[in-house]
Amino acid sequence: MNITDVAQIVGSLATAVALFFIALQTRSSNEAVAEARKMHSLERERDLQAVEFEKRQQATQISCWPARRQSGDRWVWGVEVVNASPAPVFKFAAHRKAGTSRNNSVAIPLMQAKADVLPPGRYFIADDSRWPEPMARSTETQPINGNADYMATLKFRDNKGNVWNREPNGRLLEAVETSLESSTSS
Repeated sequence: MNITDVAQIVGSLATAVALFFIALQTRSSNEAVAEARKMHSLERERDLQAVEFEKRQQATQISCWPARRQSGDRWVWGVEVVNASPAPVFKFAAHRKAGTSRNNSVAIPLMQAKADVLPPGRYFIADDSRWPEPMARSTETQPINGNADYMATLKFRDNKGNVWNREPNGRLLEAVETSLESSTSS
């Protein structure tokens, strides 16, 4: 074996060792890139959730339920609406189709009440009302438990201009603006 052969063997070994370390570095780099992508994805998802939470914050504080209240010597049926947010909502509409209760024992009248502005507070919408009636804090109502048929659909625009639809089952959905405009036009 001559010196040229030894130099080629040493050079080959050095190349092999260098390739081995390059492969290790490439693997480590790929793992670091994968971890960075994972962290970026998690941060992006967290940011999107924060934006969605902020977007829905006021709308989640608008709700209603079937209720009745004493008026003189009789009970008036309707829905209680609460705007628990610190800001008014706009182009508010409460709608319920006419029908009967599930056991067909109670007639449920049509409800169509509107308000251009619904400030924070409690409201009562009687079956024959055309707009929500503000209630004092001392006004007592009784919820009509177990009567989902008596629920109303709420539509409104929040203080950021987003249009929302609160379905009778309580689900809150972002609505398209045309559905709000058509439901509140007279």
